[in-house]
This record gives sequence, C-alpha cells and structure tokens, in this order.
Amino acid sequence: VKKGANALTARQALGIATWGGAQILGYSELGWLAPGNPADIAIFRIDSLPYAGIHDPIAGLIFAGNCHKADTVIVNGKLAVAGGKLVNIPEAMIMEHLERISRNLIAKAARKTGVDYMTAD
Repeated sequence: VKKGANALTARQALGIATWGGAQILGYSELGWLAPGNPADIAIFRIDSLPYAGIHDPIAGLIFAGNCHKADTVIVNGKLAVAGGKLVNIPEAMIMEHLERISRNLIAKAARKTGVDYMTAD
C-alpha cells in the first residue's frame, strides 16, 4: 500500500506463489517447469466477462476476475481436473462428506455453547 500499485508486479506475485513457495518449503527442484522436474500445472480460462479487456494474462489471473476456478489441472503427470470438474472423485461425494462434517461441527458447537446455530435470525 505504501508504494502503490507498482509495489509488486504480476510476475513477481506469480514468482512468490510458485518458485518462492517451493523454496520456503525446501523444495529446490520445484517452482518452475523444466524437463525432469516434478510438476503440477493449473490452466485457467480468461476468455470470460470478468477478464474482458485484460491484455496480460498473468496480470489478469493475479489482479482481476472474480472466479479463479481452474479449467484443467495436471498433478504429477495425471489429469485431476478437466473442464472445471474433478476427474477421479465425484464432486457430489465430496459435498456430502463436507455437509456431514459441517453438521457435526455445528452440533458440537451447539452442545458446548447452548446456541442453536441452525435457527435463522
């Protein structure tokens, strides 16, 4: 904020998120795509209204848009997301599991606090 919009470029932010993150975690061979390196890659579509007028795709992903849902994800050479949908795990199964966890957490909080969190104000 002190240095304004020029304090951090989109490419610097991407570098921090990729190579920088790998370095902090101690993975010197990660953070960039190169032959022989283990790699995961996420591909995002920016041909939609939230990205209209973007001339720099990296800046568009970093600074614009309101939904950064990956279109395609490859993890360790295997397709994990295609067309924005999980490939190997049914999303409905994940949602059911998360709903169950959520209900259990709310019930536990209600028992501890005596508050009925399921009642709308």
